[in-house]
Formats: sequence, structure tokens, C-alpha cells
Amino acid sequence: VASITATVGGNALGVTPATVTLNGDSGNLSTTNSTLTANPGAIEANGSDTSVVTLTLRDGNNNPVTGQTVAFASTLGSLGAVSEGSSGVYTATLTAGTAAGVASITATVGGNIFGVNTAHVTLEPVPVDLTMSVDNVRKNIGDTIQLTVNAKLKGTSNPAPGTRITFTTAAVVNRQNVNIANSGALKINGIDYNLYTGVTNAAGNLVVSITDPDGIGVKTTLEAVAESNDRQQVSVTFNVVTSPDSPLANMWGYMSDTLTNAGVTFRRPYLAAERTGVSVSNVANESWAMFTQAQAVALCTTLPTRVQLTGLYSLYPNSTINTLRGWPLNTVYRTSELSSPTNGHYYVYMNNGTVSYNPTSGDINGYNVSCIQ
Repeated sequence: VASITATVGGNALGVTPATVTLNGDSGNLSTTNSTLTANPGAIEANGSDTSVVTLTLRDGNNNPVTGQTVAFASTLGSLGAVSEGSSGVYTATLTAGTAAGVASITATVGGNIFGVNTAHVTLEPVPVDLTMSVDNVRKNIGDTIQLTVNAKLKGTSNPAPGTRITFTTAAVVNRQNVNIANSGALKINGIDYNLYTGVTNAAGNLVVSITDPDGIGVKTTLEAVAESNDRQQVSVTFNVVTSPDSPLANMWGYMSDTLTNAGVTFRRPYLAAERTGVSVSNVANESWAMFTQAQAVALCTTLPTRVQLTGLYSLYPNSTINTLRGWPLNTVYRTSELSSPTNGHYYVYMNNGTVSYNPTSGDINGYNVSCIQ
């Protein structure tokens, strides 16, 4: 606004000054002299926090330009109506949604994109408290553990819907608490755990299915990570059939401890940690004790006969005693019967049912033993 006064004979004339409003040149808008800002530059993505977006509109002569139709657009959150203040200042309120990220804000003037600098507001993830629960901490390979992640607003009992959750592992150990590097990756809803992202529902819950199809009998400590970097852990274990459910086993397993056929009950072979034999055989991450004939007789109250062992084979033919029940097939199984007084004792191949003996060193070699109970 220009104020105009008059003088007469060098003296001020005391009349009311005239005023002239000088408008900026709307046909010469300047992206250099104009500015687009947002304050504050960071808010929580909680659905209610706000930031004020301001366009200061100027022309090429750095004059404020008023009376323009201004609109804003944002990649995140929602924008209110634009209001015009003084001196070419236009403002609107950005309200956060529940999605975290960086909101990029642009402006249009008179329906045309105005190439002033883009303003940015960081929508920070809302801090949460996570809890995790499972329907069962331990199941067999092939089964599914249901995992529930619950998110609440930090320090409250209010649910935190829309919380994005990813997963990592904090530890993978065997039954002896030794770190294991070669077990298969856990699957969450059918995909590798580290490729999965989920979002909590209206109650703040994320329910997923956990499987371990390529696992070798380990306990995995799974960690849920919110976008706010709040974390919580839970451990899940998947058993393998090739390990017994024994605290002395290397891996977590569900091998059958006994098998019964025709009224005869057979005990599984012994782990090397359970009994000492003449040698040790390592199969599917377990160490099995191997016994001479003399050791087998001392170990068992009753050793099986050829007929009893071949009968057990008939119940589990073609190596199914291993694939279905987990019993090792690394060597033959001893019997109580002599082939002849000088040729040693019979043994049975439990992978194919063959009965044989070694007349030279069969009785002193280390073989599998299943005692009759």
C-alpha cells in the first residue's frame, strides 16, 4: 500500500493522504522468491498430529501476490482447506494418518503446478509396546505354530492398529543350546520370515502361521520389530523325527522310543551320550553308540532274534523305520542268534530285511542294538 501526501511551497499540506494498493504481478510469479514450508517438520503418524503448511507467494520483483487460488497436495496424511493471510501468505493444516514415512508437499496456483521447492514432513512411527504369544511353543516339523503379535500404544492399554511388523531372528540353537547355522529358515504365512511384513488389525493384533519345513530340530528365537523399532521376542521349536525326545539329544526330536510288533516291544538304539559302545556313528546330527556282540549282551536283558527283527522290518519295510519312526539305519542291527558256533552272530539290515553275518569280525564290529523290553 503506497501512501501519497502533498506539499505547497515546500510546506506539507495537511490534507488526508491518498493511498494506492500495489498488487504483486500475478502474471510474473517467482519460484525463486516464493517459499513453501511446513512446521513442525516431524510429527507422529498417530492420526491426529498436525503441521502447518505455508506458501509465501511473491512475484519476480519480490512483491507479495495476493488473491490467488492456492491448493496443496501431500503424499501422506490429509490436508485441510487453504486460507489466505496477509502479504501473499497461504496456509493449510496437514493432519497425520497412521502410515509412517515422509510426506512430500507441493503447491498449485490457479490450477497450475507451481514449481516452488517441495516441503517435507516426517511422519514418525508411533511408539508401541509389543507382546507375543503362541498356541504352542513346540511342535513337529510339518505342523504349524500360530503366533499372535499384539501392539499397544506405548505405556497405555490402547490398541495400536496399522502397526507394521517385520521379523528377524535373535538366536537359532540346538537342544544343547549350541548355535546352529545350517537349519532352514522359518516360514511366516508360507514365505521366509525375513521377507514378511504384516500390519496389525483394529484390535492391534497380527496373527500369523509359523512353519519350519527345512528345519533340523532347532529352537528359534523370533523377534518382531515395529516401525518405531520397538521389539519383542518369542521362541519356537520344531521337532524332527530323527532325534529322540531326550535331554541328551543334540537336536529337538520326537523319535519313537519303542516300537511293537507281534507283542514284542523294541527299544530304540542308544545315543552315545546315553551309553558307551565300541564306536560312535553320526547320523542326522545325532551321535549313536555302536556295540560289539559282547557289549550288546551286557547292555540288553534280551536281544531280539532274527525272526523278531525281520518281523519288525515287515512292519516298517524299505527304510520306513527311519523315514516314519526316525530310527538310524547307518549299520545293521544285532540279534541274539549264532549263525554257527564259529561264524558269529546274525544281524539284520533294517533297510531291506536281509539277514547276514560276518564270520571274521562281525562280533567285534560296532553295530546298532535294539533291546527287547
